[in-house]
Amino acid sequence: MPHKARNAIRIGTGPVLLISLICLIHFFSRELEPLLRYDRFQILSGQYWRILTAHFAHINLHHLLLNLSGFLIYWALFPAQQTIHRLLLESVALASMCGIALLLFEPQIDWYVGFSGVLHALVALGATRDLTERSERWRGAFILALISLKVYSETFGTKDSLTESWVGAEVITEAHFWGLICGGLAGAFMSSGAKLGILLLRAMRPINRRVKNQ
Repeated sequence: MPHKARNAIRIGTGPVLLISLICLIHFFSRELEPLLRYDRFQILSGQYWRILTAHFAHINLHHLLLNLSGFLIYWALFPAQQTIHRLLLESVALASMCGIALLLFEPQIDWYVGFSGVLHALVALGATRDLTERSERWRGAFILALISLKVYSETFGTKDSLTESWVGAEVITEAHFWGLICGGLAGAFMSSGAKLGILLLRAMRPINRRVKNQ
């Protein structure tokens, strides 16, 4: 198989699998939605899985299509970051982080469903990762500034009534805010860890040379 074809499959498998999973949950598990949604009372009663599963369920088809459209934009922005293991692991980790943030810092939110919080986290993570790449630094800064401005306008400005009327439910902008924060922190932590690893490897080289020469 040609290298380009293998690379396309490697990059495309993760997003296709994640989109398929979200669609399967919506179309074939509608009766399970009450068990999947973020429900503060039920989580505090011990149903901790809701912290994760809420982000993969949706209110209706309009809500689903809106988030899938956003995910396709994310896919187009960061195609090289879409290997299957990375995307699925990051989606689960960021969904858990967003859910925990809502539980700890947003006691007024009784229930929530939707992928938008994770979507904001993924974009913030990808943009923060770009900041560490010299060739992509300005691109990452622009994307991070753009999504930060969006979240700022939602948090301190007026909510998007057009989106709410189309979805038929209130937009939980707090999920977008904590998604941005969690994605940015995760990206900064991962970048710092990678740099630390490189520094350690460089520091170990003289030691390794001495051992080989003995």
